[in-house]
Amino acid sequence: MGDLIVSKSTGQRSAVIAIPMKEGGKVIGAIGASLFLDKLAEQVGSALALRADAAFFALAPNGQTALHKKTDRHFLDPRELGSETLKKATNEMLSNPAGETSYKFDNVTKRAIYRTSPLTQWKFVITFSDARQK
Repeated sequence: MGDLIVSKSTGQRSAVIAIPMKEGGKVIGAIGASLFLDKLAEQVGSALALRADAAFFALAPNGQTALHKKTDRHFLDPRELGSETLKKATNEMLSNPAGETSYKFDNVTKRAIYRTSPLTQWKFVITFSDARQK
């Protein structure tokens, strides 16, 4: 569920989703699909219609960014982007099923609210500028 790959046929970053086909309780096959992450991010962004200072992203269980408003961040690990507070917040998100945290990235303090998808185990995150920053 939700394995991240680069499509060999298109070169696009994708998530592979597969569902087993069962008959009489026995797996007899599977149906799979490849979701292009750039297109999915565009659709999610449109559906969420977030305010200008907000963003969304999703983390795979290994910490890789599976989905991001800024599509050039797909497949990046936020713990490797040079911000110790972002690294700490990412580890917190990966360790808990849901919650709120904050971090500083690109000289902006962000607040993040996150939840875990029971289907993919991805952490879905909404971030926004922290109004309390000076």
